Amino acid sequence: GEGGKERKTAAGTAANASAASGSSGGSIEMSLSYVQFQSVADSVKETLDKVASRVAWGKEYGVVLNECRQAYFRQRRTLLLDTVRARVEAAVVEGKDDLGVVARQGCSILCDVCHREYKLLQRFIPSVDTGDGNGLDVL
Repeated sequence: GEGGKERKTAAGTAANASAASGSSGGSIEMSLSYVQFQSVADSVKETLDKVASRVAWGKEYGVVLNECRQAYFRQRRTLLLDTVRARVEAAVVEGKDDLGVVARQGCSILCDVCHREYKLLQRFIPSVDTGDGNGLDVL
C-alpha cells in the first residue's frame, strides 16, 4: 500500500543522507531508528493529541501525557546512547591529537542528533502546557 511506499522512500532518503555525509554504519543504524519511529508517529501523535486536548478536564490527563513523554525520552535515549557514544569515540580517534578537530566533529554529531530528535519529537508529542511548568515548548 501507500504506507509501505512511504516507509521505503523514507528509508531510502535516510540511507542516502547518511551516505552523502560520509557517515559510518552507526549513522545508518541511527537513521533506521528514525525511520522506524517516524513510521508510527502519526498514529501515536493522534492518540496523544486526544489526551492533550483533555488536559483541562482533569489533571490525570496531564499525568498520562507526562508519563508518555518520559517513556518516549527513555526509549529514545536507550536507542541512541550506544550509537552516539561510538560516533563520538570514533571522532576522538580520527582527530588524534587535534583537539579542534575532535571538538568540531563532536559538536557536529551532537547538533545533528539534537536536530533530528527535536524534529522527531514534534511528530510524536503535542506541545501542551500541562500546568506543571514542564511543557515541551522550553525545549
